[in-house]
Amino acid sequence: MIPAWFRAAAAASLVLCCASAAGAQEIRPDGAYSPSARQDRVEELERLLADANDRADRAEHRLRQAEEEIRRLQRLVSDLTIVRDAVDEMDAERARDQEGAIEPEGDLAEEELEGGDTPETVYANAQALMRAGRLGEAEAEYDRFLSLYANDPNAPSAHYWRAFTQLARGEPRDAALGFTHYLRTYPSGRYAPDALVRLGVALRGAGLPEDACRAFADFSRRYPRAERSLRDIALRETRALNCA
Repeated sequence: MIPAWFRAAAAASLVLCCASAAGAQEIRPDGAYSPSARQDRVEELERLLADANDRADRAEHRLRQAEEEIRRLQRLVSDLTIVRDAVDEMDAERARDQEGAIEPEGDLAEEELEGGDTPETVYANAQALMRAGRLGEAEAEYDRFLSLYANDPNAPSAHYWRAFTQLARGEPRDAALGFTHYLRTYPSGRYAPDALVRLGVALRGAGLPEDACRAFADFSRRYPRAERSLRDIALRETRALNCA
């Protein structure tokens, strides 16, 4: 926003610049302005001031548009970072659990599921959809997995990844609820540090900066030796929020 002092200075400069020329020939021999000349000068000065204010308003409008475009690009970069981080985390999970659930390169074919779903196949399909960037379908598959296999060993991970898909899809409030559920239900779970960082990101996206700052402060206090990537996210978000 253009400061008020700048508006005033610009307007005064224009008025003073043009005032010397306006009505220069309207001075009477005794050095005074005629009544008509005074009225003309008042009207001219008012017009100049209105023009200056109009130009200032247009400049302020362009500035607001530029600021909004910057915010849009920042949100886009944040969304892309979330999806990239999801793929990186999934790759790390597969590396840690190579002996765990089978995860296909693409979607599971329908014929592979004809014999009946299993916890492994449903969870693996959700993961495959997530890696493929089909976030809406992945969220639905995580929901299906949790409704069918709520007590399965992969249930904590499914809760985390479902919240992650919601965050990546631009649903920060739903994501915040999901990450909060994970942290309350599985406080010592594998993804507890990740969930706390993502909770802060979701709270920021939901327009709750103070709560987001508390989440990042809690993360730094509870997980001082967390993975570097998580600490980098927390630091970046903390600086963006100007957390105390």
